[in-house]
Amino acid sequence: MTTAAPEEVFAALSSTLVVDLATRRAAEAAVESLSARPGFAAALVQLTLAPTLALEIRQLAAVLLKRFVRTHWSDEAENFAPPAVLADEKAAVRAALPAGLHDPVPRVRTAVGMVVAAIAAHDFPDEWPSLMGELLQPLEAVVQTAAPADDSVAGVLRCLELCVGELDEGQLLAALERLLPLLLALYGGAGQPPRVRARAVRVLHRLLAQL
Repeated sequence: MTTAAPEEVFAALSSTLVVDLATRRAAEAAVESLSARPGFAAALVQLTLAPTLALEIRQLAAVLLKRFVRTHWSDEAENFAPPAVLADEKAAVRAALPAGLHDPVPRVRTAVGMVVAAIAAHDFPDEWPSLMGELLQPLEAVVQTAAPADDSVAGVLRCLELCVGELDEGQLLAALERLLPLLLALYGGAGQPPRVRARAVRVLHRLLAQL
């Protein structure tokens, strides 16, 4: 079976946004057909992270990716439906996704955070052992330099807030041990934007509530 190319997926997604009903239905059928081919998830990631594309295309790609992950990522998922994503494609998606948490567009950062959380539910820590380090690195850099938090920190905090609900008790304890000083430093940092301080408190609250 041929791989779903990003160009094909882009064309199909673009057509789903047109006004004409017949064109839109044909495009939706094309998307459904493409989703059964290898490379569909990787193509959606590429479109989501492409800064030159229209925002509505990027958001649509992220929404479809989240749905696709929930039904095709793991055959152990309650609502799994074939085909399953192949291991090499999973690795490519995991490698590319964290960059979206640093996107300048808040809605893209949030959408990517939701996808990361959905994948983490199945793959962290065994298949994605680097995830926590990737998430915490921007926080540690800001805390160490006492610099004002940027979009990277905001995206990571939103992702952490979403991921907390996917961690088991042992993972929560490990995360709390490493996260607590960072969250407290962000909250207590006089130069930090109010939204970042508020987000740090929400992440801490989610951690404690989950415990």
